[in-house]
Amino acid sequence: MGQSDMDDQELARLLQEMQTMARDLVQQAGGCPPFGGTIDDGGQVGLIFDQTAVSGGAGAEAAKRVLETVRHAAQAANIRAAAVGGMAYVTDPETNLRTTATVISLHHRTGRNVDYVTPFSKAASGAIYFGKPITGLSKTKLF
Repeated sequence: MGQSDMDDQELARLLQEMQTMARDLVQQAGGCPPFGGTIDDGGQVGLIFDQTAVSGGAGAEAAKRVLETVRHAAQAANIRAAAVGGMAYVTDPETNLRTTATVISLHHRTGRNVDYVTPFSKAASGAIYFGKPITGLSKTKLF
């Protein structure tokens, strides 16, 4: 297996962990405060939360603190991949309607990065429906 394949596997694993966390937060709490994640050289996934965000603190400030914490962790020599996640309002390209979405920005030490935006809606019954993920290059830099 080549290095590129290993990089892809690390990003896919981190994305899976981040998406699971974001979906669980949305389904259980109705929203997704800013959070982050990393994968180290040993393949261990670590999650990063800002306590004020979890307890309903200021969104923009909490997001900034999480971003800076993850960026600082990403600079460590043993971190292979890092990500930040949260919630945002986006225009769904399929419906052209403004909707809420989970956003996960993945970054690998090799310089590869991608944003995954997953629109979701809440039905009158309370059920959460997740749409098709939208991907694009990330403008955020963690490494």
